Amino acid sequence: MVTGLTTASTAAAEGTGAPTAEARAQAGDLFGKSATAYRAGDFKQAAELLERAYALDPQPVLLYNLARAREGLGELDAAITTYERFLAEDPTTRDRGAIEQRLVTLKRQRDEREALLRERAAAQQKSERAPERPVDEPRKRTVFPYVVAGAGVVGLGVGAVLGLSAVSANGDAKDEPVQQRAVDQRDSAEGLATGSTIMFVVGAALVTAGAVWWFVEGARASKSGNTASTTRFAVTPAGLRLETNAL
Repeated sequence: MVTGLTTASTAAAEGTGAPTAEARAQAGDLFGKSATAYRAGDFKQAAELLERAYALDPQPVLLYNLARAREGLGELDAAITTYERFLAEDPTTRDRGAIEQRLVTLKRQRDEREALLRERAAAQQKSERAPERPVDEPRKRTVFPYVVAGAGVVGLGVGAVLGLSAVSANGDAKDEPVQQRAVDQRDSAEGLATGSTIMFVVGAALVTAGAVWWFVEGARASKSGNTASTTRFAVTPAGLRLETNAL
């Protein structure tokens, strides 16, 4: 930062609109204060003091220092404009080459910063336009596992009743004195026993299938992003089988 002001020429002082000696003195005082503020890193205060000094005594050197202060503030556009004003008002300055190179650097920095701001704005707009991904709702349990298990419980109950009836019929057959009636009662007891066994097997299978279905459905419900699936029973030579197929 230039730390001194030149004394206005006699011709300039005598020209129309030339600053008075008092104005030049005030400008010099403001210039000195701006240099102190600049060295302290208070670029805003330095810029304000230089603007006031230039209004009192428009010497080109004030523009140069004002450009430096605005550059320190990060006001690249204002700094570039002020440097260009300085070169226009003092075209023969010995620092012209260095200032022109500085202008090239500042313009590149400005363009890079503007490009970065545009990229950030575009990314922000894209983010705002992007639809929010819906949150997968937890799968609700169906009543089918309970229905199947309930049917199994009923089957077990029927099997128990048939079993008791078979025991009773078998006891009656033993106590029956008439041979033919005893044979009929034993046949009835055997039929009831067979029915009881079948109902116990079917009931147990249904209860087991209902329980397995309930656990499988619960596992699917606890996971997000699952594919839809169907669950059904298949009749095989070995009995009932629970099948789950993805859709």
